[in-house]
Amino acid sequence: MDCSEKPGNDKERMLPLVSSFRVPLHLTALGCSPHVMMQLPSPTPHLEASIEGTIGWLLLNNPARRNALNAAMWAAIPGLVEALASKPQVRCIILRGAGAEAFAAGADISEFAATRNDAAAAAAYEALNGAALMALRQAAKPVIAMIHGFCIGGGLAIAMACDLRIADTTAVFS
Repeated sequence: MDCSEKPGNDKERMLPLVSSFRVPLHLTALGCSPHVMMQLPSPTPHLEASIEGTIGWLLLNNPARRNALNAAMWAAIPGLVEALASKPQVRCIILRGAGAEAFAAGADISEFAATRNDAAAAAAYEALNGAALMALRQAAKPVIAMIHGFCIGGGLAIAMACDLRIADTTAVFS
């Protein structure tokens, strides 16, 4: 198949992307050449941003906690969304969870004793959430939630803040 051919329904021309998502082989190349992934700096190891070709990727990378979002992750989302959206080569941003179990299991409640221990702390934590959700909603580029596994609580709020949500057959919403 050359670059100008349209693919048929041939399942042999599909490459696995993540979990049970599959992407047509012809979409894996632009100009018939593979893309190099460029990693962007992140203030937390639990949130990764990268660019591959014309796609900006935002990865919730906390699989040990089913990608539950801690305060540092909430705080990093606006800056990373802006960094991806400001790149002229990025046509859309895809947000996904690491691992096979979850897109995002919500907020990391293990830190609530410290981050929500009084009214002022709770208000500051809610402001982090609100800023992250607003950044996704107002991104200059379309944001797509690629959902697999658990999508619960704050994870569902993140998915709903995206422009488009695509779920595989393992997705569970609550």
